Amino acid sequence: LMAFSKRDLKRLAMMPVKETVTRINFVKIIKNIAESETGREWLERVGPPPPEFPDQEEIIVRAIELTESELAAQGDSAPRQEIEDYARLISCRYDHDLHITGWTAVTTILNHIFENEDPDRIFLSEDRRELAHLDRLRQARRENLGIVYLVNHSSHLDEFITDVVLSQLGIGLPLFAAGTNMMATPSVERILMLGSYVIIRKGATKTYLITLFNYCRALAEMGKQQGIFLEAWSGGARTRDGSLRYPRRLITLQGALASAREVLIQPVVLSYSSLPEDLSLSERAGALSWINGLPYFRNWLRSPHRPIKAALRSVKGLYGRAFITFCLPKLFSELDELWGQDTGDLTRDEFVALDSMKEIARDKKVMATHLAARGLVRAWREGVTDLIAATEAELEAVVDYHQRTFGRDPDLEDFIHRNNLEDVVEDGLRVLGRRKVIKGTFRRGRLPRVLAENGLRYFATHADRRLYSPSAKENIVVVGAGAWGFALACLVGNRTLEERQYLNSSLTLYDQREDLVSSIALTRAHPVDFPKLRAPKNVFPTSDATAAFRKATEAIIATRADLFEDQVRLLLSEARQPVSLIVASRGFDQKTHRLPVQIVNDVTREMERDNVSLLVLSGPITPKKMAEGLGGSLVLAGPIPKAEVLADLFKWSGFTVYVCDDPVGVQLAGAMTEVYSLLGSYLLRTKEMAGRGQIASFMRETSEEVMRLAEAMGGRKETFLAANPAWVAEYVAAGLGGPGANFGRQAGGHLRRARLSAQDFLKSPPDDFGAKSHRLIGYTGIRSAWMSAKELGVDMPRLKQAYNIFWQE
Repeated sequence: LMAFSKRDLKRLAMMPVKETVTRINFVKIIKNIAESETGREWLERVGPPPPEFPDQEEIIVRAIELTESELAAQGDSAPRQEIEDYARLISCRYDHDLHITGWTAVTTILNHIFENEDPDRIFLSEDRRELAHLDRLRQARRENLGIVYLVNHSSHLDEFITDVVLSQLGIGLPLFAAGTNMMATPSVERILMLGSYVIIRKGATKTYLITLFNYCRALAEMGKQQGIFLEAWSGGARTRDGSLRYPRRLITLQGALASAREVLIQPVVLSYSSLPEDLSLSERAGALSWINGLPYFRNWLRSPHRPIKAALRSVKGLYGRAFITFCLPKLFSELDELWGQDTGDLTRDEFVALDSMKEIARDKKVMATHLAARGLVRAWREGVTDLIAATEAELEAVVDYHQRTFGRDPDLEDFIHRNNLEDVVEDGLRVLGRRKVIKGTFRRGRLPRVLAENGLRYFATHADRRLYSPSAKENIVVVGAGAWGFALACLVGNRTLEERQYLNSSLTLYDQREDLVSSIALTRAHPVDFPKLRAPKNVFPTSDATAAFRKATEAIIATRADLFEDQVRLLLSEARQPVSLIVASRGFDQKTHRLPVQIVNDVTREMERDNVSLLVLSGPITPKKMAEGLGGSLVLAGPIPKAEVLADLFKWSGFTVYVCDDPVGVQLAGAMTEVYSLLGSYLLRTKEMAGRGQIASFMRETSEEVMRLAEAMGGRKETFLAANPAWVAEYVAAGLGGPGANFGRQAGGHLRRARLSAQDFLKSPPDDFGAKSHRLIGYTGIRSAWMSAKELGVDMPRLKQAYNIFWQE
């Protein structure tokens, strides 16, 4: 078993389950449901849906023609049979009889597991305000225009609810994309392919992608309907934190917008009290969490001889209320004209997607569950027990945001309008309890116990409509997704989430390591350093340098010193507008022995960039304290007016920021605290330094000589006085337990026992010891600082001592 990874073991355990599932005839099951008394009632009440894709073959032929034409225009070609094979693989397999059966069964199931206010029009309010723009949609259908539904993505049920409602309205059936991974069970594939086309998510060839592009284009040109999930990051994954996410550039949307005929863009928003995947997404709790709150045993006791009836009764209204809203639609020609006037440097499809996401953000309903979760998060964070007051404050915040951002109140579900706030909170907590997010009933003066913290935040975030778009005036980028970069993203993310002034800012976490970025995007956690800590919802991870940097207004660079110069050059080559560079990288570049701040100055001169503001971020703090919001002190050095403004980005929950105008001195201080802490710990461990007097002399001597080096580099000696935490506070913190001090003690211990010199020891140290040494900025900084001091002619006796001990041959 030790030879298998956790993932391998999970796959082995799931094999018999998958084998069993593949043998189930889901087509037969839905036929039985459709032919039940309830199913027949639905079919008689609404009538069968009209045939939607009788011309499948014509769509395939048109997609092939368009693909061949595009390849020829690019000076390329592919065998016609290959293109045809891809077109047929992508195409739906429509069967009208099965469509009637499937629609009837799915409608019956969805009506049973959700509570619906309107018995004749499920997933709508009694006043049917969600259909305010239906006439324009119907007009587009009468004119045989292609329709593109752009939908937010929270659940596997999104597509089914959209299909059911559109069919009961007589609009018809759109095609949604379905990954090949969803086609593993033959009977499920037959059902899904009624209203789906196939996406190959891994290993797609250029010819396949062009064929997919042109299949979607053919659908639009032939007046068909297609649905696209705008948030289709990580292989079409649903939102894991409850947020409305940044729309991704999608080849399917690009294809639909390439139509030679007019197309109607119809944003669609779905809102849920709860949904099956809540804890499996937010807490990775597994598929069993889908049936949380299922009262089967209680219902079985009522009719022990009828277990199927007991099961059906148990799932009645299991997921509470849900609504679908058809937002304001726009013709593509209208959006194209607006895009031509936009100065945000967006591509056409990005502009269309972002416009729809704004409509979705405005029209998505706020549910009782969302309000109760937000109130509980606030009460829990502030340490208060008045949940009603906390929820009222959150409701006011939601209303205030909508009024300022959209010029109108949020769409609160009717249950909130009909009941007082106490009943709303009680209803929301009841759902959260059933979904195993909390435990305990509502009592004034006492908060329920939180069982799933991420689950609670997941529900609370469903009422948060902030979007962090590339058209934002302030686009903050954290460069480097290591421990420091991830922690900084968490700190800045939490800060910008809470302040009104940052409501329309964007926050990107960039790293060139695609695997790491994909993992963070999928789990919202850092797989190595912070596997249990979720990044705030506004942190957008990417490995696409152009997307990250082209609109950046502030860039916080937290990469390793040896990668720093390449990242600065990449950033400045992409970002042509004025940008503030906040250097959070520490230590010296081991090849050139320059500090990162010196590298920036050299690169900006070389690239002739006079629109770059340079600042340095340092201070006595660890990534863990920063990421977990435990408070601490930071130092931001740069032009005072700019530093005072940008310092606000880091002032969250107990964090203070000291501002000064000496970026060189502050960065040198951060590097040299590690150097001298290493040396001091080594000398103490080898008994070469002992007693208060010698320790005090050591601190005075090192402080004096680092001041001399700072002044020679263009820094100021005032940075090293007690008032500035960049030196004294960080020096003390590093000496008490930093990595350099720990290394010095370990080195000193080894040398005393072995009676070796430091040079002899470091020629053949223990494997783990040698590997650690070259990752420590204190150890590598000794050599770089000494080289810089020699070049500048600065006398530094203590630094020379460190160099002689650890580096001189």
